[in-house]
Amino acid sequence: MSTQPFTPPAWVTVATRYQLPHIALLLLVVYIFGDRLQWLLGSRWGGSWAVLDALADTLLLLGLVSLVHYGFHRQRVWSLLLALALLVPLGLQYLVLWIGGQYLTPLALGSVDHVSLLFTWGNIAKVGIVLLVFAGAGVAGALTAPRTVAPAVTAIVLAVASFAGATLVEQKYEFHVYSWQRLNNLNTAAPMRAYRALVPQTQEPLGPAHSGGLSGLMLRDGQPPSNIVPPSQRGEGKRLNVLLIFAEGVSARTIGAYGGVVPDLTPNIDQFARRAMVVSGYYNHTAATYRGLLGQLCGVYSGFGGAASWRELFATGGQRSYPCLTQLFGELGYRSAFFDAHVAKGAYVDELMAMIGFDSVLTAETVKHYPGVGAPKTSGSLSDQQYFDGLTGYLREHEGTDERLFMAGYNLGTHAWIDVPAGELTYGDGGVNALNTIHNFDDAFGRFWQYFKDSPWADNTLLILTSDHAHYMEESYVEVLAEHGDNDYRPLFIDRIPLLVYHPQKGFLPPRFNAENNTSLGLAKTVSSLLDIPVAEGVFSGYSIFAKRPDPVGFASYGNEFYLIEQRELYNRKSVTDMRRADYQQFMSQVREMQAQEEADELWAPGPPMLH
Repeated sequence: MSTQPFTPPAWVTVATRYQLPHIALLLLVVYIFGDRLQWLLGSRWGGSWAVLDALADTLLLLGLVSLVHYGFHRQRVWSLLLALALLVPLGLQYLVLWIGGQYLTPLALGSVDHVSLLFTWGNIAKVGIVLLVFAGAGVAGALTAPRTVAPAVTAIVLAVASFAGATLVEQKYEFHVYSWQRLNNLNTAAPMRAYRALVPQTQEPLGPAHSGGLSGLMLRDGQPPSNIVPPSQRGEGKRLNVLLIFAEGVSARTIGAYGGVVPDLTPNIDQFARRAMVVSGYYNHTAATYRGLLGQLCGVYSGFGGAASWRELFATGGQRSYPCLTQLFGELGYRSAFFDAHVAKGAYVDELMAMIGFDSVLTAETVKHYPGVGAPKTSGSLSDQQYFDGLTGYLREHEGTDERLFMAGYNLGTHAWIDVPAGELTYGDGGVNALNTIHNFDDAFGRFWQYFKDSPWADNTLLILTSDHAHYMEESYVEVLAEHGDNDYRPLFIDRIPLLVYHPQKGFLPPRFNAENNTSLGLAKTVSSLLDIPVAEGVFSGYSIFAKRPDPVGFASYGNEFYLIEQRELYNRKSVTDMRRADYQQFMSQVREMQAQEEADELWAPGPPMLH
């Protein structure tokens, strides 16, 4: 009686031929070159987890190749569906990393209306090609004789390339530089494991609050008379109109007046700076746009993120009360207007600005009749040229008005990932979108400034140019700064931002002013200081740039990220020094307390006067 030889199941054969040898080879590569790979990741042993993460995703790609090979060769639909189910989330992370410089984060999901700028057909095609190569390796193996070595060799080459690519991306963006302790949101080298960042984290216990040194950080005390306004002129500024322009995501390091490394990028803003006070050492206190606008106009660290947070609130008819510049100027008899580059309901900026008390919110439709504006050139918003044409048209229409105006506005054309529309200005050969958008904004602002300085507004208006937050660390932006030798840049969402202040009275303000690590949290107090408006106790948080602070440090926060700013350096919970740890913990505690009050709508009770 003959015995039939044992035949292993087909999946064991496939795994043995096409996967286990690859795993063994990769483990050998890691073993041989481990020291060099860990050096690439930034520290002697600190990068070991990142090595395992990169290896895990490499093996995932090998698994995808094997699944496609098995499903195609053995006609197993479930295997192909499983491969597809893994390819989609993997491709999404590659897309966001490729274009945005880091993996998908809660901040990105919260700003889903602007993150949609990532998902152009061109970007999707780029990542799709990469993933199809991996899937194609499996198909190629299936179309080859089962015993051929070609599929295995293909899979090994692709997997090693993926592993090397992961380490090079880490090195390129300096996410694992030892002295920075991974300050960036990207805490892992593996795209699939990066999805853990989207899971809500339990807040760590802070211990007792620190009671010294920084007790005034979040204390909404009264605003004393500004030491920038001579006593003989106090009260004069209250008659000035105010125009605040929030440039979308423009960092100070890109502007010539701040020593920008890219030549001739902002000649018009530089010209404006020669007539304005240039404030240095000034950082954004939060990100992204919704938090930045709300936080600066009302002096808060908002817990509400991007469009998704406000969509949920407004959809249920919810409201929140904040102490804002709109109410303060309302008490002084001003009429307020906000200029939003979006079309109405194109985002939630218009609803947010109406909620915090602007008398009118002008959108793309509202200003389209002004010369040079017309229908939006970009999807859902005015281009920057159209935006400033609309602002100019509004001011021309209101020249000579007896009303005092508080005006603020926000463009969209300098947002990360996008480029200028056809027919508008590019920088150099036009190959870098981040430079094109800044240069085009500068040109549009320059034409506005030419009108403004020769108009009646130049004699009665305080004009401030700042930003909602720092420039996002998109790939083209990171690369161009490195190419131009900006060696102190770190790819973080907190950075120095511009604050340029024009006052009608020449010599009233110094040409330059060092804010000494102060942040945009105190913008509302800075504006009241400039106009010498006495603010009641308990209104705005933060410090005016002119105030004497107990300690020249700044603080910034967005989402679950907290930074202490000292001597032009940023420190997070891992890198903060022992000497500053208590201050850092107090900051986190105060921000969380403020956000809990905001969530419960107990941050501000409308009614009491804001004037002291």
